[in-house]
Amino acid sequence: MKLNLPIRTVQLAAAAFLVLLGLTVIVRWIFQLGAIDALLPEAARMGLNTPMMLLACGVALSLTGVPVRAAPWRGRVRNACLAAAGLLAALLLLETLTGVAFGIDFVRTPIAPSALTPHPGRPAPNTCLCVLLAVGSLLIANRPRLTPRLDLVRQVLAALLCAIAFSALIGHMLNLSALYRVATFNTMLATSATALCVLGAALFAIPLERPWLRGAVHTSIGNLSRKVNSSISTVLLLVAAGTGLAGFSTMREGLQQSVRDNMLLTTTTNATALATGLESRLLLPAAMAARSSVEQPLARLAMRRDDAQALAALAAVGKNMLDAGMSEVRFEAADGSPISVAGKSGPAAGATRLPLRTEGANAALVWRD
Repeated sequence: MKLNLPIRTVQLAAAAFLVLLGLTVIVRWIFQLGAIDALLPEAARMGLNTPMMLLACGVALSLTGVPVRAAPWRGRVRNACLAAAGLLAALLLLETLTGVAFGIDFVRTPIAPSALTPHPGRPAPNTCLCVLLAVGSLLIANRPRLTPRLDLVRQVLAALLCAIAFSALIGHMLNLSALYRVATFNTMLATSATALCVLGAALFAIPLERPWLRGAVHTSIGNLSRKVNSSISTVLLLVAAGTGLAGFSTMREGLQQSVRDNMLLTTTTNATALATGLESRLLLPAAMAARSSVEQPLARLAMRRDDAQALAALAAVGKNMLDAGMSEVRFEAADGSPISVAGKSGPAAGATRLPLRTEGANAALVWRD
């Protein structure tokens, strides 16, 4: 199998990046090395499953497209890595879809679920899907006999992987959660999206021997140019589609954010106005309640509820307060029973009464729909 050395170098560089990233996060997870967080801020959130899948894909990528006859162990290691990555990704994705935990969400210590990570230790479903796409593409690339149809399927799988990972990366850059999060499941981290973008690009660069092109040794410059133009057009189409999707999501997210901000501003303004109105309406009752003309009759009524002189004094105070703009003045005992009422009668049945937290006073907000 003939290899294109420059492309093979790119492939090995991508594989080395995946292996190094996976090993770094795994070492950080096992030994709890906080120093690694300075280089990879998201290492603590990646858990153990994602780096293990990236490590397995990196090893399999490095052993793809190379002769295995002289060293059969290469093929066995490659197949074992692909099987491990595919099985782990499939089980994790099945956990997410069915809601049944298989006990493979590895965490060092019990972590409470959060809004961004409802299932600690579990990769995002789009991350698992990307790993499955990569495993499928690598399995096809390592077939002994590669047909044009299988090669097309391999490239489609790689293109889907690139589209999902690239969209997630754009989503993190533009702060568009719709591009890197599926429903309310765990989010695809920016580090994972970057690694999957590298993996997808490397899958396109795998130097494979295509038997159906053996007779085309003397391919014309025109045919070669058309193939190059076709590849460039495909890449541009994917980039344009991703950019358009990102632009649409940006507009949609911006509109939703604007609506949320307007609703929050309206609610805050109304709440402030209501609080100010309540505070101003409570000033006069609080001032009147502290005057001797109110305290003395109440003290006398506490000893004798039928004290006519004290009741008359409270009625006079209530009338004065009605002249100041009050619609109703009620003096109540400690048990809530009315002592003296001036103005309109109390609210009808069904009205809502909300106690207010005020210092040195017993106040309530009463309204009726």
